[in-house]
Amino acid sequence: MVAFLDTWKEPVYRSGVWTIFEQFAASRLNIPVCFVMPESSAASVQEQIDRGKDGIREMTESISGCINLARAMAWDPRDEMKVKTLIQRTVGFEHVDRHVTEVMTCWIGGVVATQFKELIHESRRRHFGELTNDV
Repeated sequence: MVAFLDTWKEPVYRSGVWTIFEQFAASRLNIPVCFVMPESSAASVQEQIDRGKDGIREMTESISGCINLARAMAWDPRDEMKVKTLIQRTVGFEHVDRHVTEVMTCWIGGVVATQFKELIHESRRRHFGELTNDV
């Protein structure tokens, strides 16, 4: 499943009943979730990673503190009631909140890991490039 985020900091995604319901369905069906976002937001993620531990912590705390299905809303109050009732009768809000937080946190971890690998490759190219230029 592909989830579209507008930003990592207080994303609109977390406030909609239907987007949270998608996560509920993904967790019930064990469907992997991938997040994508606009280029400007991805650049903001990169800036946070470049800040190191503090930037990564800020992103993780923002995401883990922003998921709350009980506060999520839908355009049609009947839809909101249906979705919330279904979730309450099955796994509960807390389960879905934890699932969404975990998936988003794992996504951030993956972005950080990818960036780390890219930095290692860049460093090796620089290092080995310098060695070959010296010879």
